[in-house]
Amino acid sequence: PDIWIVRGEFNILSKIRETLGRSTKEILIAVPTLSREIMDLASPTLLHLKSIGVKIQLMTSESIDRKTLDEACEFAEVKVRGQMFGGGLVSDMQEVMLLLEGEGEGTALAIWSDHVGLARFAKNYFEYLWSDASPYENPRNP
Repeated sequence: PDIWIVRGEFNILSKIRETLGRSTKEILIAVPTLSREIMDLASPTLLHLKSIGVKIQLMTSESIDRKTLDEACEFAEVKVRGQMFGGGLVSDMQEVMLLLEGEGEGTALAIWSDHVGLARFAKNYFEYLWSDASPYENPRNP
C-alpha cells in the first residue's frame, strides 16, 4: 500500500477528486468547515455518485450555515457535531485521506493512503463520532 503526504490546497483537492472518482459503494466525509469553493467543486461529483447508488455520509460542525447544510443534504446524509478537530474521507474502506490543520495560511496538509488497515481504522473512528453526532434536519425535506 501507498502512503502519501499531500501539500497545498490544489493538490489536496485534486487527490480528493481522484479518490472520489474511484468510489463505488460508500463515502464517509468529516470536515469541520464547508467553504463555498469546496461545495462548488464537490457537489456535482457527489450528486453523481449518489445517483449511481453510492452511500454518502457527511459529518461537519454546528457552525456551518443552514444554506450550505441544506445543499449538502441533496447528496448526503448529514450530521453535525459541536466540535471537530481536522477531518478526512474514507472511500469504500479502501482509501483514506486525513486532512490536517496547517500552521498558517497556505499550509494545507493531508495524508492519503490505500492501506486497508488505515482505512478500516479511519472508518471505525468516523462511525464512533457519527454515533454521537446530531442528525441535521433539512426543512425542505420533512
